[in-house]
Amino acid sequence: MARTHGLLQQYEGALKGQGLETYFVRKDEAEDRRKSGIRLATMHRVKGLEFDRVIIAGVNAGTVPLEGAWSQSNDQVIQKENENQEKALLYVAATRAKKTVVVTSFENPSRFLNL
Repeated sequence: MARTHGLLQQYEGALKGQGLETYFVRKDEAEDRRKSGIRLATMHRVKGLEFDRVIIAGVNAGTVPLEGAWSQSNDQVIQKENENQEKALLYVAATRAKKTVVVTSFENPSRFLNL
């Protein structure tokens, strides 16, 4: 899973380039467990789902937390609330794994990773 659809599309291209089959878990339809392929989904989409193994890919600065208009706000309450929502989203994504979770980043890792 990844934070944005754009990242998922990049990973889909890379996986397909290696000859691997993929399957998008979309928000507007139920997951079809009969279809094969590596499951790809946004962090928002996986709420309520469980998987044996999860990879949370691209946990980078600017992506997790996702920088947006709220990050430019001078209101400390808005900034803190949105940062807490982003932390909760990462936590929910990580807890979708029943057995193993792997978190990856490239270039500049998210400050949430405390590396």
